[in-house]
Amino acid sequence: MSRRRELDLSQPRNRRRYPVIITTTLFAAFLWLSLAMNGEYEWTFSLPLTVKQIPQNMALVTPLPGRVDVRARGIGWQLAGLGIFSHPEVRMYLSDFPAGPVRVPLTRELTIKTDLPAGVEILGITPDEVNVRFEPLVRKRVPVVPRYSMSFRKGFGIAGYVTAEPESLLISGGGSVLGSISRWETAPVALSDVHMTTSFETSPLDALSQEIAVEPRRITVTVPVDLIAERTFEDVPIEVVGAPPSRKALIYPPTVVAVLRGGATRMGSVSNNEVTARIYYSALLRDTLGVTIPILEYPSDLELVSIQPSQLHFVIQKVR
Repeated sequence: MSRRRELDLSQPRNRRRYPVIITTTLFAAFLWLSLAMNGEYEWTFSLPLTVKQIPQNMALVTPLPGRVDVRARGIGWQLAGLGIFSHPEVRMYLSDFPAGPVRVPLTRELTIKTDLPAGVEILGITPDEVNVRFEPLVRKRVPVVPRYSMSFRKGFGIAGYVTAEPESLLISGGGSVLGSISRWETAPVALSDVHMTTSFETSPLDALSQEIAVEPRRITVTVPVDLIAERTFEDVPIEVVGAPPSRKALIYPPTVVAVLRGGATRMGSVSNNEVTARIYYSALLRDTLGVTIPILEYPSDLELVSIQPSQLHFVIQKVR
């Protein structure tokens, strides 16, 4: 009568076999990988395309693809290392090309250079050529527009003017490209739990980076932050602007109540004389119901919450 033997995995003797099994398996996999990676392979990489040289005092005005596909042949270890240990790029040298439109082949050795290691052969680049056109170099200054998003601690908010240092950037490129550009944004920055005036460094947004050079590359943005408060301004007088000497406009009521919001520190320094209300006589002439809306004037770094009453009655009289 045969006895049936079962493997008891709970026994220490059997558990000691696991490291041996795992080590043997990994070693076999390593040997197989070593043999396989010593073979020759073809592989396609997506590499960035950059322009390093252009004709003197000229600017590139045709957009180029940001990346190209490079088909290469080499030993497996070399090809694998390109994507892990290095960051190759395809560089275009265009200093010898004329100013007019020209088609540049990406297979020309004097034009194209890469960081591929010795032994890796380039079989092809897609696209195999690009259209290039130059224009005389133009420079101009444009204001900086900071891009940012902030979440504030409860009760806090922006309390004043956001500033950038420098306030403007020098951009260089072809006239046809620069003509429609009136400002330049920064790269976006996100901040959270902001509860005090904050400064941060950023850089110009890399839009049209091949066609336009932007200087400087570092920008400091300052956002004034404070506790947000509201203040009520009573009995704000109303001024009628533009009435002829022969006419007089009577406004009812003659004053309004305005509520403004802003930083607590700034709000405490606002005088009553800085908050006024106006009505333009020409607007009264266009009204047929005898009702008008006042225009409140106040410091631009504050926010209007409400104005009461929002509509005013008026009567136009002749002056004797």
